[in-house]
Amino acid sequence: MRNAFRISAAVIGIAFSTTALAKGPSPEFLRSLDFGEAPRDPLESAKPLFDNELKDPSSAQYRLLNTFTGYCKQGWARGNGLDWVGYAANIAVNAKNSYGGYTGYQVYTVLFVNGRAVRLIEGENFGGYGPSRGLLGGGAGVCQPVG
Repeated sequence: MRNAFRISAAVIGIAFSTTALAKGPSPEFLRSLDFGEAPRDPLESAKPLFDNELKDPSSAQYRLLNTFTGYCKQGWARGNGLDWVGYAANIAVNAKNSYGGYTGYQVYTVLFVNGRAVRLIEGENFGGYGPSRGLLGGGAGVCQPVG
């Protein structure tokens, strides 16, 4: 009987925790964010980051999908502060691989600080770092788009 009570209490605790996480950041927190300067030309600003990532950067074809504001948290081990706040862009890239064939368009998220591209993440809307999609699926919930 005690084990059943402990399991029930744990399930209820998880339910309350995930409900609290699903609420998202407060409006006051979102108003306090300073996203800095928007990138003037996200594609051109991001190309140097892709040059370091692609096998054949000169073959790359780019498509700007969208731009948005967002933030990334440091995580509890580093104090739960903010690691990045700014603009991000989803950019689809089609480039040649090691065999000389095109890979097909792959989506990346590029992070900007005051209009300058600073980080490349595989996947749309932060890829594996993006918003959590349920208890076991999706990203880690470390980065969030805003707006």
